[in-house]
Order: sequence, then structure tokens, then C-alpha cells
Amino acid sequence: MNERDVAEIEELAERRLTRDELEAWVDAPLSDEERRSTLELIDWFVRRYPQPLDRLRSSRRAYEQASRRRGLARR
Repeated sequence: MNERDVAEIEELAERRLTRDELEAWVDAPLSDEERRSTLELIDWFVRRYPQPLDRLRSSRRAYEQASRRRGLARR
């Protein structure tokens, strides 16, 4: 991936949605597949990290890893 691609992705990811865009996204119904997939992921996560502190630690690790990868992609 080149710098231009990374810049385009960052621009899309960081742009602010208008109120209408956000409401359209939030109000859009989930498909049966999306609902099923989401519930499966929640079920896995709760089994994998049964205690709230475990869940918090996992989220913090994931955030740190994503932040490092993002920094590497910019180089």
C-alpha cells in the first residue's frame, strides 16, 4: 500500500458525517446475517473474556495494536 492509498483511507475514516448521514446509518435495519454475525461475535467475546476486567484489558490491547499498526502504515 502506498502513501496515497493510506492518505485516502485515513481521510475516509476520519471524516465527520453529517447529521443526515449518521441518522441514515443508525436507522438502517440490520439484515438477518448482520444480526446473526453480531450475536455470534458477542457470544464469543463474552466466553473468551468472561470477566469485565478481562474485556477491558482486551479492548485496550486491541486499541494499542491498532494504533501501532496505523503508525507503521504512515511510514
